[in-house]
Amino acid sequence: MNFENILVKPKIIRKNSVEEKLTSSAKRRLRNEEGTPLVEVPELEIKYHDISEQILTNLNDWLNEVRESLEKNKFDSENEGKLREDFLYISKIYNGARKSKSDGAMIGFPGSFGVVYAENNSDVCYKIIYHLKNYESEDVNSVTGEVEIQGILQDLNIDGARCPKVDGVIDMGDYHIIKMERLDAVALGDIMHHGAALSENFDFEIFFKKLREYLIAMHLQGKFYHNDFHMGNIMVDKKTGDPRVIDFGKSKPAERINRGARENDFRYFDAVKNEMKLYLQSRGLL
Repeated sequence: MNFENILVKPKIIRKNSVEEKLTSSAKRRLRNEEGTPLVEVPELEIKYHDISEQILTNLNDWLNEVRESLEKNKFDSENEGKLREDFLYISKIYNGARKSKSDGAMIGFPGSFGVVYAENNSDVCYKIIYHLKNYESEDVNSVTGEVEIQGILQDLNIDGARCPKVDGVIDMGDYHIIKMERLDAVALGDIMHHGAALSENFDFEIFFKKLREYLIAMHLQGKFYHNDFHMGNIMVDKKTGDPRVIDFGKSKPAERINRGARENDFRYFDAVKNEMKLYLQSRGLL
């Protein structure tokens, strides 16, 4: 799949919306046999891969039950087309996430919210979010809300500066799986604080000119303020040296009531630019 050609909004499928299309007896059986959900995850007792493994196992059990219901025509006939379409999409997300976890590798480090997996040499990755208490708060968008914002902004390309493409998300209530583009990029924070290599094509002035233009376009054309524009959410493409912007969990609509978020964006921008300048100067690179 070439993510550069995706021009559609991401697909958002809620697992219980699929269940509601089944017959009453099928729904009862599905809910009786579904794996016990992880209400609380003791982070020090269960490692990230055990948590994501249980989520994928529960999802696979659920898919098997729905598949059996489809084979036995245990569904509301007028919803058959949408039911089968959603089921197939969830199956593809599951298969991709399972293969990435089994045959691929973890990207970055697991956080308190979840973990990201990708197959080797793949342009796709899967974010498994397992701890919504750490992911969502009054100041943070819901997972599906963040995906919707990224879907709106994913076609915004300002002279090579852009965000990653997102294909879709499965909303499983307490857990989510997002399928999105795997960027070949490194965060400014990893460059400055963890020794990550800087692209040979990186040019300080050009990079921050493009980044500022992208930020302005995001406000005026995309109609959103990023509101979390720190060095961990600004990346450098390894091949082109162009800016990549990630993580729209705190983004706000570009409305007067949220003008504080607009001010945050430019304050963060200036701070990151100054810190990167000092970093490069200290190493004789600027």
